[in-house]
Amino acid sequence: MNLDKMDQVHRIVDNKKQHYSDVTVDAGMRIYKLSEYLHERGLAIQNLGSISEQSVGGIISTGTHGSSPHHGLISSQYVDLTIVNGLGEVVFVNSEKHPEIFRAASLSLGKIGIIVRATIRVVPAFKIKSTQEVIHFDTLLNQWDLIWTSSEFIRCWWYPYSQKCVLWRGTKTSDRLVTKTRRSCSDGISGGIGKQNCSWART
Repeated sequence: MNLDKMDQVHRIVDNKKQHYSDVTVDAGMRIYKLSEYLHERGLAIQNLGSISEQSVGGIISTGTHGSSPHHGLISSQYVDLTIVNGLGEVVFVNSEKHPEIFRAASLSLGKIGIIVRATIRVVPAFKIKSTQEVIHFDTLLNQWDLIWTSSEFIRCWWYPYSQKCVLWRGTKTSDRLVTKTRRSCSDGISGGIGKQNCSWART
């Protein structure tokens, strides 16, 4: 079932004292579109995976995670869901109303019903300063406990049969936006890619 035409934002409720906002959107809205909408209003999703093409409903149905122990699954940012169950009933669920269904729907693979609307807790927009380096696969395994906690945002790409991994670390920053590139920023693993974005930022 394709929900691409269900892509509207319905409301934003600000909580200025706690520095967050709750945005209610159709579940078919793509994450990159939601991010663009939030950016225009000085807001951002707290944590995301590497891909932004998923829909608001789909990204949690498959258990998409964030990065490092500082963040949980993407679904941990969801406040409530509206679901159409197998009987055609529209059911509203959250941590207080039908909490068992809410928890199950947060990683349901579509088994609970069709998620049609969701409320997501978002935060003021922020910038990320990142570094990227090539490390050996054995290093990743042997030092994982240290690597995993070395930054708020962590991503690792393993290239099978090469014994090499790309380790990306990001931290929030107030630095001015600067993008630094090299003559060849994608030389390939054999060429030893190891670019560093000294003040690369995004919201």
